[in-house]
Amino acid sequence: MNDTPSASLTAGFIRLNISQFCGAWNDNVFKVLAILFLIHLHGAGAAASIASMAAVVFIVPFLLFSAASGVLADRLSKRNILVFCKILEVGAMVAAALSFYFRYEPGLYLVLFLIGTHSALFSPSKFF
Repeated sequence: MNDTPSASLTAGFIRLNISQFCGAWNDNVFKVLAILFLIHLHGAGAAASIASMAAVVFIVPFLLFSAASGVLADRLSKRNILVFCKILEVGAMVAAALSFYFRYEPGLYLVLFLIGTHSALFSPSKFF
């Protein structure tokens, strides 16, 4: 690999895009699986309320943390914020696996909140 600035910028940009894609994929797949799992637990009659509650729980962190995450992105190292967000994402998915395994409904909603928080924190820091 060539060590010119444009080559390293391109490599970093590719890694950032892969990370962003995987994070968005992970968020959406988890949200759908959690909704389907909760519908399975409560029955099809509760589907609308479960989907609505999941959407609210996922969106609230954007409302709460978007402004603060923009300030953090300006003041702290963007790289450190992105690494922290990925660690948060891995921790949230471990909690998700445990919540699925133990059929712990509040845990699934908590993980939805955490991945919404992850996305809200990640978004401002991904811009150069």
